[in-house]
Amino acid sequence: MRLLSLFLCLFALPLAACGAKAATAGDDASASGDAAAADAAADIAVDVTATAPPKGYTAKFRATLANKAPAAQDEGERLFFEATWGTENGGEYPPAAFLVALWKNDPATWGEQFSQFGFFVDPGDDLPIGLKRGDVNPALVHDTCSACHTAKLADGRIWAGMPAEYLAFGAFKVALHQAWVKAGNKPYASDAQLAQWAATQPGSLDISGANDPSVFNDFPVYCDLHKMQHLNILGSSIDLRTEVYLSIFGLVDPLPFPPQDAAMAVVGYFGVLDTPQAPSPTDGAAVARGRTVFQTAKCVSCHRDDLSNDTADWLAGPEKLPGDDPAHPNGTIATEGSFLASANGSSGGSGPGPGMAALLGFMADNDLVQYVHNPTGYVANNLHGLWTTAPYLHNGSVPTLPDLLKAAKDRPATFVRGGYTVDTTKQGMSNVGHEFGSTLSDSDKADLVAYLLSL
Repeated sequence: MRLLSLFLCLFALPLAACGAKAATAGDDASASGDAAAADAAADIAVDVTATAPPKGYTAKFRATLANKAPAAQDEGERLFFEATWGTENGGEYPPAAFLVALWKNDPATWGEQFSQFGFFVDPGDDLPIGLKRGDVNPALVHDTCSACHTAKLADGRIWAGMPAEYLAFGAFKVALHQAWVKAGNKPYASDAQLAQWAATQPGSLDISGANDPSVFNDFPVYCDLHKMQHLNILGSSIDLRTEVYLSIFGLVDPLPFPPQDAAMAVVGYFGVLDTPQAPSPTDGAAVARGRTVFQTAKCVSCHRDDLSNDTADWLAGPEKLPGDDPAHPNGTIATEGSFLASANGSSGGSGPGPGMAALLGFMADNDLVQYVHNPTGYVANNLHGLWTTAPYLHNGSVPTLPDLLKAAKDRPATFVRGGYTVDTTKQGMSNVGHEFGSTLSDSDKADLVAYLLSL
């Protein structure tokens, strides 16, 4: 699964990571000699006594969305909130009945439907948005797309497709495992997996492999994907259908790929998700000046107004804008490189194997090969919605836009996010790179920030 990761993403690999985690826990257990964890996970996955919830049970919550999908995309929206795609059988969570009993019996610790960890309450269910009973085995649960990608914006609106910046997935999984073991059950995660979860900050997923250092990826924005030319954080796919298909493949492998109509329903849904408009700026003059700075400082050479985008090559050392170096026509970026190294396999992994063979076969069967590029760096992100997506960079290592316009040496080494202290000295969390704009005057920086926060 490590070598698959460059493809298996819907904008930045979080779905593929979810699908790969069960295998990661098993790999960690084998490496440490802790076979009990793998055995316990298998034991969890055999209970099939529950009844599946009725189709469309998230309708009450979806009605509260500020960006409710049009009727033609209702099925894709439903799948976004409800579908586990069969991943529940991986043994990553205790049974549904155990989870429900936890929050009902001790709401002070867990909150209603685990809201203490940042989940949104689903008024039509006893489990929260983003954590649902399985499609194949309804006695079990798994996270769905909506867990990481439904947000309550700063102005109070609930918006599908925006990142859940304060969802503490790692802390939740550690607490859940501890409660399961305390109740007298066998561990289903190894010590290494627990340590990995414990180190994961809110609003991000640790997508590292069994034997690699932690590589963090902040929850990405799923909006405006239909307007972009290079999708996922590495820019390796160049159309939305390819991203959705490869993401679902990575999530469900080795289960049968979902029916084409289901996959295309998700494609259609993501094709209508736009970023939320920022509140009206209080200083329109500053925004106008900032728009000029955005042009004159050549920010627009990478972050184009029409949302078309390219991938800047990853290269240590002084960064270059497009046109500065014929060898790197799209420019270079020197941000944290562990994610790219992890994706292209240079940081480790077991080499090509059955998983890669299955992926390549799937790509050929579904006419995807021509729409996938090998990654050489990081994509120039869509800047719309920046007002509600802090912290910044692909690993969430810079807390504010003013900090991003500083030289890396002057950015905060630590900061607090959702009660968790982010430490940029940790592997995968470096705040270096993207020093474009750091030499602007203070007044130009202030105007540029005003403009960016208005998008």
